Amino acid sequence: MNRIVFAYRGRYWVRDTRVLETLSAMAKAAGHATSLAYDRDLFGVSDNVLSLPRLNRLLFDQAAAAKKAAAAGPSWVVLLENVHNGPWVERFLSDLWRAGYKGRTAVLACRGHFAADVSLYGEPEKAFGEFLKALPAPPAAITAPGPSDLDALPLPDHGLFAGYEDFGASYMAYAGRGCSGSCSYCEEPFYRSAYGPGYVRLRRPARVIEELAAVRARFGTREITFKDSVLTADKAWLREFLGLYRRKVGAPFKCFGRPDAFDAETAALLKSSGCYCVEFGLQTLNEGLRTGLLKRPESLEAVKKAFAACDAAGLAYDADYIFGLPGETLADHLAAAEFFSGLKLLNRIKCHNLVYYRGLPIADYAVREGMAGEAALARGDFFSGDRAAPAMRGPDAGFRNLFKLYGLLGGRGLAFAARSGLWKALRFLPGAAVKPPELLAGLLRRDRRFFYYLRAYPGKVFRRGGGPD
Repeated sequence: MNRIVFAYRGRYWVRDTRVLETLSAMAKAAGHATSLAYDRDLFGVSDNVLSLPRLNRLLFDQAAAAKKAAAAGPSWVVLLENVHNGPWVERFLSDLWRAGYKGRTAVLACRGHFAADVSLYGEPEKAFGEFLKALPAPPAAITAPGPSDLDALPLPDHGLFAGYEDFGASYMAYAGRGCSGSCSYCEEPFYRSAYGPGYVRLRRPARVIEELAAVRARFGTREITFKDSVLTADKAWLREFLGLYRRKVGAPFKCFGRPDAFDAETAALLKSSGCYCVEFGLQTLNEGLRTGLLKRPESLEAVKKAFAACDAAGLAYDADYIFGLPGETLADHLAAAEFFSGLKLLNRIKCHNLVYYRGLPIADYAVREGMAGEAALARGDFFSGDRAAPAMRGPDAGFRNLFKLYGLLGGRGLAFAARSGLWKALRFLPGAAVKPPELLAGLLRRDRRFFYYLRAYPGKVFRRGGGPD
């Protein structure tokens, strides 16, 4: 038997945490013991509630997770690389050696090479399965091409993160993997290219239900968020899945949709099955930027039809909006404010900042056009950092705060603030000052995600992450 410690950094990014939970279940099924070394990055760049990286560095030992992993004395420490955490992986390995670790290390790498004993290439579950077969003496590199059989994988080992996350309040799930879109700023096309044909797929509806029913039985889960980039793409699958969901799970849920894979029937089906909100990646109202730069697959007309379908079904929806796009103008924000102000059941405008992840087309474009240097790639995340041109930083700050306050202002207030120029005053509000009214708006609108934040976040702060050390 080997003792395996999985190392992880950041808030609960569901793509990676579900993978690690599955790897832990695989290792336990093979007779090994597992545990977690969690660098929670509280207040760090990955914290989408209170991102205060300087405070994070002041309050917390950045090498604490590595020291914890070393002190556990495991046979192996395993890390998972993604499109943005490469520097952290290298730092963790360095901290691990400095902490006196005597065991071996493995990195599940989607690209490049790390200073670990073993590099595992391929979709994580498949590569890790080969690693387990090769123990106790795996080769320095293992490559496992092709997709994993998602339905054959064990259910996630929720014990790995259960001490840090309140699965009773909310559970985040994936029904499948990947997205068929080719958006230039998104990590999905990168993973699809890295792992090869067949990467985009859904699990059998019954298998997803098995996971959700088990979670609800164990934790009493009151709300579920599906993190698939597009849950609504396959309508036949959706009909079967939601039929089972209504009968065997029944918890309120939120999901992501894409306007070109969404219609009136889809909206009605979601609403009747307990969906309380669907999120769409609008990103910008500038059609040229949407299709030319961002490579969004749907037209603005499709966006309007999707929102209208939600309005007709009585289904609330969120709209994602990105700041810092190359070529973005004040006129784009004004047009967006006018558009948002006329929507009936818009729940929230979710504001993000553009990130140049290395290897994505928009990052290549930014470097080629002199908008970003190599050092700027993958710095920050969607909730921190500013990629805007200097002339747009003021308008971006003003409209970012304005859009975050939509829940309080409503459509009329939003339109007035945009037309009157009131947005200019909002540019001077620090992000921390916007958080309380943004939270209040969510609570007044009875947004389940805000109730979850209100319940969970104090525990994270006062217990330094909400889980055991």
